[in-house]
Amino acid sequence: MRLWSRFFQVASAAVFLVASNAWADDDAAQVPAPAPEQPALAAPAAPEKAAASTSTDWCSSELETLPHDVCYAPGPVSKAGKRTLVIFLHGLTQVDSGWQHSLQRGMKLAGKRLGFSLLTPKGRTKVGPGKKEDTIAWPINPSVRAVEDEVIAEWIEAKELVEKRDGAKFDEVFVMGFSNGAYYASSLALRGRLEVDGYGVFAGGSAPKGTTSSSKGVKNRKPVFVAIASKDETAKKGRELAKALKELKWPNRVVSAPVGHVVADGQLEQSLEYLRAPDKKASAKAPSEQSGSKKKTAKKSGKTAKSTKKKTNKKR
Repeated sequence: MRLWSRFFQVASAAVFLVASNAWADDDAAQVPAPAPEQPALAAPAAPEKAAASTSTDWCSSELETLPHDVCYAPGPVSKAGKRTLVIFLHGLTQVDSGWQHSLQRGMKLAGKRLGFSLLTPKGRTKVGPGKKEDTIAWPINPSVRAVEDEVIAEWIEAKELVEKRDGAKFDEVFVMGFSNGAYYASSLALRGRLEVDGYGVFAGGSAPKGTTSSSKGVKNRKPVFVAIASKDETAKKGRELAKALKELKWPNRVVSAPVGHVVADGQLEQSLEYLRAPDKKASAKAPSEQSGSKKKTAKKSGKTAKSTKKKTNKKR
């Protein structure tokens, strides 16, 4: 198992109990995932002001801290010679726990190996399940989305700061998320919210009821890579997302691995391979599943050939 993937596993084990309460986006309800769905809640009168934590050690010492606690790690250009930026969204994180550091270090190592620079921004407290003050999450639910513009502005500011400092713009920008970050990334994608080049969601992501209708008119359809952890309770929501993307004829690629609440080995590579491809056609099956289909087709073709041969021999 690769070193960066081990970082994901260590961090995932620490946050599993918290991450299992990640929200799935819904226009009318707060939907915990992967916990059983809850009844729709009445819309609140006015969303509370989300709190931005002022902790000085949000970023691992191995990454640079930019304004608003956005962490940055430069990486090499891709094999194609492009400057790639990955904006990676963390899962639910307890304030001052330091759980996020393993994920940050793991993604930094991956960036060096796979050719991308990394931004790992920070979410907000009071926007996650129960609007807890000690949990850092992303504004997924519509009832807390008032802070979204402010959150995204921090990412853009950090990106532009790095570009100005380097004297060169990034050729491609991908937004990726794990767990709660994956739910938020899928929400952004299905709303056509960002001008980026694609999305990747790992052990999370969802398509709330009514998505095929609400997202039907979205024109800013950026490709989505869905990595399903089939032994994790988030798998159900991930499959629902895959189904919705297929019905919407949205550019996508779906892979599945028999793992729990982690980013499986190879999935990050697969996501970049797909998102960097010039022709991002929709595909709703994992490579292994596609291979299985090919084998079945081959067997069927073989039977047909034998059957035809027998009929020909009878005629003779």
